[in-house]
Amino acid sequence: RRVVVVVVVVVVVVVVVVVVVVVVVVVIVVVVIIVVVVVIVVVVVKAVVVVVGVVVVVVVVVVVGVVVGVVKVVVVVVSKSRSRAAAVVVVVVVVVVVVVVVVVVVVVVVVVE
Repeated sequence: RRVVVVVVVVVVVVVVVVVVVVVVVVVIVVVVIIVVVVVIVVVVVKAVVVVVGVVVVVVVVVVVGVVVGVVKVVVVVVSKSRSRAAAVVVVVVVVVVVVVVVVVVVVVVVVVE
């Protein structure tokens, strides 16, 4: 009977140790998977942020270029215009269009971000 008890105790201890080892390994694997997933998500988010940042820079450059071009055209139109009223109307229309474009671009960029 003592031999049977010793064998049973040894078997129980071995089973408990195996179960504990398996649980520890599973926990480690799960933690590693979670860490890897989080790192991947962070890297992807950073890449998206970088891309969005590049898009913002490109949009700003384009908008500034358009504004500069429009201002040049307005200056030429105003300088060659015989009528002050016509020149003022052109300037007002151009300013309104530029403001609308800038607002739309800013809203789109903010929404995308």
